[in-house]
Parts: sequence; C-alpha cells; structure tokens
Amino acid sequence: MALSSDDGIQGWWSLDVKIPKTQDGQIYVNFSEQYKNVLKIEHAEKHEVSWLVEEGDPEWVGTRIRFKIEASDSMVTLRFSHENWQEETDFYTACNLQWAHYLLSLKNYCEVGKGKPYGRKTSS
Repeated sequence: MALSSDDGIQGWWSLDVKIPKTQDGQIYVNFSEQYKNVLKIEHAEKHEVSWLVEEGDPEWVGTRIRFKIEASDSMVTLRFSHENWQEETDFYTACNLQWAHYLLSLKNYCEVGKGKPYGRKTSS
C-alpha cells in the first residue's frame, strides 16, 4: 500500500497526493505550485510497481520510476530506479539526492509507520 494508495504515498513522498477513483491508473503528486506531476501506473503487483511520468517538469516527462521488492527469510530488499532521463543535468543530480531522502522516508514509513514526506513540518 505504501506505493499504491493515497495514504501510503502521502506517508513517505508528498502530502499532496491524489489517486482519483474515477481516473484509471493516474497518480497526482505535487511538491509545490511549480512541481506538479501526473504519473501513470504502468505496473502494480505485490512485489513490483512502476510509474510513467506523463506530466510535470520537462526533464521528468517520459521517465519511469520503478520499485521492486525482493524478500528472503532474513531481509527485504527494495530495488529502485528512475529511468529514461534524457541527460544528466543539475536537476537530474538534485533529484538523485532527493530520492535518497525519500527512499529513507519510505523505509521509515514501512518499518515504523512514519516517513518524512514533502510538506510535513519537522519538529525542532
């Protein structure tokens, strides 16, 4: 559910997420007025999810975000990729850094029930 529901994605990535019941397979993820994204759910199964970016920053449009979960007796491994970038720009570099933050947020959300999504105020 962390990768396929409003509540799940809001728990680790952005508080402004909508998966409308009337829209088949689209996720609306907003980080600010400047960064609004529409993702198409391409694949959503128990151990693998992929999204295609249909609208948003021009450098994101056409990219694919994938999550694959591999479980063994002693651990769970998450394989993540953000594919099909046209070139390695400053924005690409910044996104790589941000993904590190959000993947740790996802880990915390799954393990303890509370991530650090965009829009959540942190206590000082």
